Amino acid sequence: MGTQREVEIYLPPNYKNTEERYPVVYLHLGTLGRRLGHIDQAVDQLIRQKRIDPILLVLIQENAAGYYREIFWDTESMQKYAEMFVEEIVPFIDQNYRTVQDPTGRTNIGMEFSGCVAMYTGLKYPNKFAHLASQSSVFWDRGGEKLVADLIAKKSNRPAKIYLE
Repeated sequence: MGTQREVEIYLPPNYKNTEERYPVVYLHLGTLGRRLGHIDQAVDQLIRQKRIDPILLVLIQENAAGYYREIFWDTESMQKYAEMFVEEIVPFIDQNYRTVQDPTGRTNIGMEFSGCVAMYTGLKYPNKFAHLASQSSVFWDRGGEKLVADLIAKKSNRPAKIYLE
């Protein structure tokens, strides 16, 4: 993508005291999710309350130099972002953390403008993600909607579960 990408990683309680492998939840617009949604605190509380199993949470930071363009306004950039995510970020996390390294251990979440890219990425690379979520997403007709619709039409490109809100 021509820029550096930062990620924040939430490790579940006792991560350092076990050899267990954990499912990974990837969240695009990670700074927004943490700052406004307090997603890391919510995950921590849900794990402590045993409402969810422990997970790794990967918060993918926005590119201040044009994040909305790269994930939404320009379909070519959205496709490059998806490729970068699948070929660089996911392998980096799998190589450096104890993760469940098959689609059933990966969830791909987008919100607002990143909802379209999360759906596109999950449908384009079904061998990487078994779970997709798109919350309050923007599917305006700037080409991204057609990319996603074309992939939905291909039955072989469907992950196990899709959550839309």
